[in-house]
Amino acid sequence: MELSVKKAVSLLSQMFLIQFDKDEHEALAMAIDALNENTSLRARLDKAVELPCKVGDTVYMVFDGLIKVLIVESIHCWKSGKWRISAHTDKTNKYWAGYEIDPKGFGIKFFLAEAEAQAKLEEMKGGAE
Repeated sequence: MELSVKKAVSLLSQMFLIQFDKDEHEALAMAIDALNENTSLRARLDKAVELPCKVGDTVYMVFDGLIKVLIVESIHCWKSGKWRISAHTDKTNKYWAGYEIDPKGFGIKFFLAEAEAQAKLEEMKGGAE
């Protein structure tokens, strides 16, 4: 709910039976503006989606006993509302491959650090022996 400065000053004056001078009125106006801005920001943040990476990032995929290096090309939301990250291997190689990544796969099959991918690969190899 957005509160106008005039209405807020009026309500506070009635509640506490006080009059505000010009400086107090300006300070109150700034405080109310900040509250309104925070309310607006909170509403936007409630709808925000936190993604694990950005376009151009390198992603490491643990797959079939190997680590594949991918580059994030785009991030998009399907009509179903599911977010996907499009990434590909080195496109200068004639056998490059593209992948649609579910963000939920990060930390399981996809990693932002090569060391994390290497640790996962070692963990998988250790469990297979």
